Amino acid sequence: MVRGDRHLTYRDAEKESSALALGLLRAGAGKGTRVGLLAPNGPDWVVGWLAATRIGAVTSLLNTYHRVRELSRILCHGDTQILLTADRHLDHDYLARLEEIMTIEGQRHDQLALLSHPFLRSVSVWGEADRDWCGSVEDLVMRGRELDPLLLDAIEAEVAPADPA
Repeated sequence: MVRGDRHLTYRDAEKESSALALGLLRAGAGKGTRVGLLAPNGPDWVVGWLAATRIGAVTSLLNTYHRVRELSRILCHGDTQILLTADRHLDHDYLARLEEIMTIEGQRHDQLALLSHPFLRSVSVWGEADRDWCGSVEDLVMRGRELDPLLLDAIEAEVAPADPA
């Protein structure tokens, strides 16, 4: 897959999704965790979706053209717990959009407690994560390195095709 200067081979997809899956596990995700994915079609989207499904998470695929009201409703109604998002795409600034729909100022990444979106606990960003309430996907991957990779193998062995995805 190619998007701009970024190329993703099957080998890259395996390696990167494994690393992100470990990061998601380190953040507390697992089978049944609701992970929102807000990113344009491309390598990051593929890696995010593969990582979530590898650990049995239920992935909500969010449309990059959702406006404020639609995005808010879907995140809340879908009980999204972890959001993986691009910082921006075309003329859409997703971090600004999230600030419009949530009282998120003063919140800390991985410690979100929002009345408007009560299940959302963390937001990780591909691109600039320049707010206190979000972290970068790269940091999520780094934290995943604290885990034994064999843990991912054990979890994948427990994910079945009949599990909700």
